[in-house]
Amino acid sequence: MKNSDKQLIGLPVKSDNSFTHKARMLQGWYRAFVLKIPQGYGPTKNSRRLLPNMIPCEEGILPQSNFLNKMIYDDVIRRIKRTDI
Repeated sequence: MKNSDKQLIGLPVKSDNSFTHKARMLQGWYRAFVLKIPQGYGPTKNSRRLLPNMIPCEEGILPQSNFLNKMIYDDVIRRIKRTDI
């Protein structure tokens, strides 16, 4: 992986096991190269830790970016509205 790709995807988390590392980096690749959005902070609301698989909560980044397509996003919203969460 090129250094420029690492900057876009983000750095791995040292404490991740092999599966989590692969999943997080794949999510980071998708976020960087398909969604074309920067990495966000996580895993908690007030966290200041940049993670490759986190989508930022910034103006201009749509909440449905976290889903594969709008149909899935719309279905999740419908299901949330039907439950007492």
